[in-house]
Amino acid sequence: MMNLQELETIKYHKIPAKIFVVNNNAYAVIRKRQHELFKARTIGTDPSNGVSCPDFEKIAAGFDIPYAHIDGSQMLSKNMSSIIAKEGPVLCEVMGLEDQDYIRTAYAHNLKRRIVQRPLEDQAPFLERKLF
Repeated sequence: MMNLQELETIKYHKIPAKIFVVNNNAYAVIRKRQHELFKARTIGTDPSNGVSCPDFEKIAAGFDIPYAHIDGSQMLSKNMSSIIAKEGPVLCEVMGLEDQDYIRTAYAHNLKRRIVQRPLEDQAPFLERKLF
């Protein structure tokens, strides 16, 4: 939602970008985190508590960009290949899981034996430190 103006740039310059929007019924990661911290109290994370998703097909049409829809992960590989092969830009909505888990950052000891948060790219399964 914060970058809709980029669709106009793609249209204007005829950039053959393939845009994949994962629709998990608004803000699934924030919703999951709020559930962890505040039990069942969530706000601003989905249609039940103040935020809904727009109709991405209408948004694509508003910018004269072709729209595609992938309903879940079962057909993801097959459908993505055909979408990427299309000429010109495409806005593709991929229906994701509302309860999708997210990557948690882990903690480790640094050289001074202080507990520090690992960077996002350093997640399980952990690589040997030299390779990382």
